[in-house]
Amino acid sequence: MVNFAKALLGACALVSTTSAFPAFDGEWEKFYFENFDKAIDPILKRIDQESWNKIAAIEKRQQATFNEDAQRVDVSGEHEYRPPTEGQTRGPCPGLNILSNHGYFDRSGNTNLIESIDALTNVLGMGTDTALALVAYSIAIIGDPIALTWSIGASPGKEVLLPGVLSPPGGIDQSHNSYESDASITRSDSYLSNGDVWSSNTTRFEHLYNLLDDNDPNANFNLDVINKQRAWTHDESVYHNPNFFMRHLQDWSLHLLHTISCPSSFPTIVQNIQKATLTTTI
Repeated sequence: MVNFAKALLGACALVSTTSAFPAFDGEWEKFYFENFDKAIDPILKRIDQESWNKIAAIEKRQQATFNEDAQRVDVSGEHEYRPPTEGQTRGPCPGLNILSNHGYFDRSGNTNLIESIDALTNVLGMGTDTALALVAYSIAIIGDPIALTWSIGASPGKEVLLPGVLSPPGGIDQSHNSYESDASITRSDSYLSNGDVWSSNTTRFEHLYNLLDDNDPNANFNLDVINKQRAWTHDESVYHNPNFFMRHLQDWSLHLLHTISCPSSFPTIVQNIQKATLTTTI
């Protein structure tokens, strides 16, 4: 299962590198796969049989016959929107915040292997193998590799896991340029904002807002609009940020997932959202 995801993410990440630097084709391929494997393989080896059975059940559910009504995301009842309360963490990724605000991730902001795979497949429509690879990567770089948990925001505040070997898990708040990256569609680059990658960037927000035609009553923030914004923020970051940085994984594969996941998964919330409701909390 996960071998396909490794190959997919690896191929995605290599597209941008080898197209820009053709001479590095074979060298980067070897380097990328070796390092990606080193990051996630120890996590995969810690997954017990019960958890593998749950992952298999998630994959089987995905293979069921497509049903247009059943695929809609439930935002009622236990999945109604609730803002975070004191002690509940949220981070720089709006998509992950949505999952916690709607109870698909634990509302504390701290999630685990199975819960996060289930949410990414059920809500964002991600393939089980790809979700497994990305969650394993999250746990490896900012999570708890022993408990197989990770935080979408601040560190859960655990003690040192293994003195001299494993430090406390950091959470996504501490993952910029290792998981999260520059060129966000609405946030600032770390170097240009003195490390503040959480607050909205007014210039980028206004550019996104102004991409819609005021004379078209049906204009909405669909995939095409988000793609245009993504291309613009990437170019703007490259031009203005002398320390612009993207690791290979973010450079293509994660940006692709960030761009397509939300519009395709929340059709009534995102694809049909118009200027009048852009600032509404979701």
